[in-house]
Amino acid sequence: MQDSCVGAVGAVVRCSSGQLRVASARRLSSVRSALLAEAEALKEWVRLIPAGTQDHIVAETNCQMLVSLWKNRGTPFRNFDNSE
Repeated sequence: MQDSCVGAVGAVVRCSSGQLRVASARRLSSVRSALLAEAEALKEWVRLIPAGTQDHIVAETNCQMLVSLWKNRGTPFRNFDNSE
């Protein structure tokens, strides 16, 4: 059986007390990897943050690779794994 490469992402924005502010879900017609799907979910979440927001915000994900990429986003890719 061949993989379908179809997926979906969801994002939720809550206030500091945990109350739901806005949520979104959308279908991905072509997903090349789980990491890219997780990145699309983060992008969707950022899109939901109201323009001009100056509040402290926290993103949550269970994708360790996405977190590592985000934390090292200013590091040249060849140095990312520190294995020089």
